[in-house]
Amino acid sequence: MKKICVITATRAEYGLLKNFLHLINKNKKFKLELFVTGTHLKKEFGNTIKEIKKDGFKSFRKIRYVIGNDSVLSITKSVGDGMFKFGKIFRSVKPDLIIVLGDRYELISACYAATLARIPICHFQGGEQTLGVIDDVTRNCVTKLSHIHLAATEKYKKRIIQMGENPENVFNVGGLGAENIRKEKKISKKSIEKKYHINISTPFCLATFHPETLSDVKIELQMKPLLDALMNVKNLNVIFTSPNADPGYKKIMLMIKKFVKKKSKNRFYIKSFGKDYYSLLAYSEFLIGNSSSGILEFPSYKKPTINIGDRQNGREKTLSIIDCRNNKKSISYAIKKSRSKKFLSKLKNIKNLYDNGATSQKAIKILGKINYKNILIKKFIDIKVFK
Repeated sequence: MKKICVITATRAEYGLLKNFLHLINKNKKFKLELFVTGTHLKKEFGNTIKEIKKDGFKSFRKIRYVIGNDSVLSITKSVGDGMFKFGKIFRSVKPDLIIVLGDRYELISACYAATLARIPICHFQGGEQTLGVIDDVTRNCVTKLSHIHLAATEKYKKRIIQMGENPENVFNVGGLGAENIRKEKKISKKSIEKKYHINISTPFCLATFHPETLSDVKIELQMKPLLDALMNVKNLNVIFTSPNADPGYKKIMLMIKKFVKKKSKNRFYIKSFGKDYYSLLAYSEFLIGNSSSGILEFPSYKKPTINIGDRQNGREKTLSIIDCRNNKKSISYAIKKSRSKKFLSKLKNIKNLYDNGATSQKAIKILGKINYKNILIKKFIDIKVFK
């Protein structure tokens, strides 16, 4: 059996990995070692480690290194502390392969510690672009530290190869989020309302807004246009979820809480819905904000995503996504468009371009065939630039 170490640091990336984790845990070729870290262990993000336990993962290792506040210096300190702690635990566990997903700064700690320990790395969802945030640079760093690449589309696969990675170790397996939507069973509206004390019997939207970490605009001014636009929308409840633990997230949380408090009967803030998130997506009228979930997952429901600002610029997008500038007028127009019969009629036959079938099974089949000992030495592969 190969000892596979999967690292999860946020609720969003765990939600994507969940089905893959269950399948790899059942596979006789692998022994799963699950490392739980990052915001999973923080109360202000909902202590989402509880969701991991509920999903049946009883045996995992907790690694605490996200410390202090949401300042750049605190995050820098966390990355350094995390690198040391991962190095220490890798020496003890001695995994055959590290698996990570995405572009969060927490992954730099784990991946460079694995590099120094000469442990190969497998990376989900490389090759993507999010030009409005520093995560774009982080993702590319993780790609260059990795040895096996599981991309979500053919275009992203080509981008990874353009970065000099060996084409033999780069695969298009599709998006894990789109696959999860196929797998998750919807729970009733009444069950959700009772569990979270919210009202979803009337039309509602889900809102998630993360800091644009490469923007010179103050966090308060990044968030204000969305709140201003939602202020006067009629016949619509709004349910906010937490932002990522990026610099400035505390200010966004505070603004959401104040906004919700003014009209508590039709505005709600839930830190994390865990596995119930997909049910909320299924029932919601539209998704608004700048979350990758609106790009990668929500199009599977054939409903509109209102994508605000520059954070997700560069990603491939399904026709259900309405891009708008981060100002009240543009956001208000996008909301109006998302609720129009003309636009909704266009979405009846769309297909989520990240839905490539059984993503997890494809990934596990690939991981079962590769000889991990032969991939540690990486050569830069020169190729012709793709058009």
